[in-house]
Amino acid sequence: FAETSGTRININQEWQSVKGALTPPGEARPAWKILRVLGNLLQVPGFDYESSEDVLADVKKQSALKTQVPSEWFYPEALPNQYAPLMRVGEWPLYRADALVRHAEPLQHTAAADKAEIRIHPETAARYGLTHQATVSQGQIEITLPLVKDEGIAPDVVWVANAMPETVDLGHAFAAIEIKSKLEN
Repeated sequence: FAETSGTRININQEWQSVKGALTPPGEARPAWKILRVLGNLLQVPGFDYESSEDVLADVKKQSALKTQVPSEWFYPEALPNQYAPLMRVGEWPLYRADALVRHAEPLQHTAAADKAEIRIHPETAARYGLTHQATVSQGQIEITLPLVKDEGIAPDVVWVANAMPETVDLGHAFAAIEIKSKLEN
């Protein structure tokens, strides 16, 4: 990442640009240069940028046009009733945030590295008859993990981390989820 210049738009809609701090190793090139070469090889018009600043200027020009489009607010009469008995909350663990840290084996063995587990409020666990292990499912995907009763988790919320090898196939991180005792399987 340190080799690439680029711009991000933060949550306050401020443009934040960075310059590459290092020269890419070997024959590595920034993504915009690779896309430019591919566009030129395929003879696609509009791929004649000389720098990432040229790309930024074009993006700013295009985005300025979009902000001039009039829009109207839409206020629904009522919100849809999509009540689900249990909701999943799936955060991104500290050492699973991107490819660099996911592949750093020493980080995966630290005390701060998350474990694949299901965390649930003790009252919810009692209501569902859950003890040490449980099976959660979203859609057709079903996984069984150790269960941790945690008073820090809100009732009717099931905490299952994202980006773990065991949980990667589950559905949305903030959506309905089903849970059952391992004994029911």
